[in-house]
Amino acid sequence: MVQFVSKPIPGVDPHSEVTVAKAFEQLDDDWYVIHSVAWQGIRGKRERDGEADFVLIAKNVGVIVVEVKGGSISIERGQWKSERADDGRIVDIENPFEQAAAGKSKLFKWLGERLPFSTPTMHAVIFPGSRAPRNMGPAASPKIVIDRPGTHEMASAIGRVVSHWKLPCRLTDKQAKQIIDLLAPTTTIRRTLADYTYDAEQALIKLTEEQRRAFAGLRRTRRAVIHGGPGSGKTLLASEKAAQLVANGSRTLLVCYNALLGQALRCSKHLHGVEVSTFHSLCLAAARKANVSIPQPIPQTWWELEAPYYLVEGLTEEADKFDAIIVDEGQDFAEDWLLALLATLRDQEASPFYVFTDVDQKLWPRKWEPRTDWLPYELTINCRNTHPIALRVAGVVDQTLEIQGARGPEPKWSALNPKTDTAAFVCDVIADLLEDGFEPKDIVVLCEDAALVDTISQMTAGTASCCRYGGNGVVIETIARFKGLDAVAIILVLSDLQQTPDTSAYIGFSRARSYLHVIGPNIRQRTSNWLKSEA
Repeated sequence: MVQFVSKPIPGVDPHSEVTVAKAFEQLDDDWYVIHSVAWQGIRGKRERDGEADFVLIAKNVGVIVVEVKGGSISIERGQWKSERADDGRIVDIENPFEQAAAGKSKLFKWLGERLPFSTPTMHAVIFPGSRAPRNMGPAASPKIVIDRPGTHEMASAIGRVVSHWKLPCRLTDKQAKQIIDLLAPTTTIRRTLADYTYDAEQALIKLTEEQRRAFAGLRRTRRAVIHGGPGSGKTLLASEKAAQLVANGSRTLLVCYNALLGQALRCSKHLHGVEVSTFHSLCLAAARKANVSIPQPIPQTWWELEAPYYLVEGLTEEADKFDAIIVDEGQDFAEDWLLALLATLRDQEASPFYVFTDVDQKLWPRKWEPRTDWLPYELTINCRNTHPIALRVAGVVDQTLEIQGARGPEPKWSALNPKTDTAAFVCDVIADLLEDGFEPKDIVVLCEDAALVDTISQMTAGTASCCRYGGNGVVIETIARFKGLDAVAIILVLSDLQQTPDTSAYIGFSRARSYLHVIGPNIRQRTSNWLKSEA
């Protein structure tokens, strides 16, 4: 039986080529069949791409280049036409005999440049779906034409083609194999880590859309506290709610604690018309409006204790008031801060006010407890992180979370010891990811140590430069500053700090949408429950 080196795929390749491949099964085991052989060379004094639908090889024959034309074929004053099978339209096509002849000539030359022997090469045209027209021009000898009836007697039809060309051939088995190896080399196209990761990204986008639709129920509630773990879509849904309120004509404030998150939200086209600010930027603007004397430099106690009062004092006029306020990262706010925000609403009793929070991401020792008279709303589905990453995130705090993340690469842990040059090691990891197909913009390095951030952000890794958030290259930031944001790939650098629960690991793991590589001492595997999650 004929030996197929490659075959057309039903449902992917043209039905006509699938039909011809089936007919080739009538040939004996002297023949090898290769489907879709491409080449590049000079044709008509120009560099052109070309392709043979099939190449047949037999050691006692040589090579036959086969062009396949499906559907109904007609010729009008030398112009070839074909009726499309999908919609019945008549379209112009190239003369298949000219295509086959050009392919034969080029393939003969191409093989001659690479082999120490001459390969007899001929061509044929097959019309598997119709009877061939009687007169197809001087280049179309009936002996090199195989139409629908001919495909039922393929061995005889191919014999007729060989007899027509009368090319003597005495290839050895080794020479025939050399031809096959050149036309269909055995190799592996490696699927990179980036390929797996970007596939996961597409699935996560769909899951996020599902989560957004599930949030429609909040339209009937004016005051709510929305709880959700990392990846549950809190920032996405806060943004969606803010955009919804603005569309309804409400002057809406979306406020957060983290400066980088605020910067990212301000750049979102989806939030057009929403007033986006960090809490302290809002307080500072209000204090200046009230002509308050602001100490320089501003001490931390001013930000923590005095700033909220100046917010109330500075936004007293009706024009300054908001119709609705949405707070993201509510766990980072003090009770006084939220009371100050409530005071800036036009109607402190009925204006919409929503707080999105995750108490397990609390980095600052500020006292705030969710209002018991507001509707609690639970987001229980992790739809941002891939399934392997979501398991690590939930494991840090022994969290039970429904995970709908896409499949993706397993997170990786690289152990650090005191003698390791951490900055150089991080740059090597970045270079490996770039080599594996990641784009610099998709990689973020997060560190607990601010001094390490300063060091790495001035280095070069592979073909990319490193920079702080907002720069052009691989972003290097602290975990705390990047909280509320995420990236396709996160390299997380942990120190030997021990804390239970391991809040930094919890936040850092969850910033990675699709790929996570942790660099840190083994002690942090225990505090983050890494090994437990792995099991």
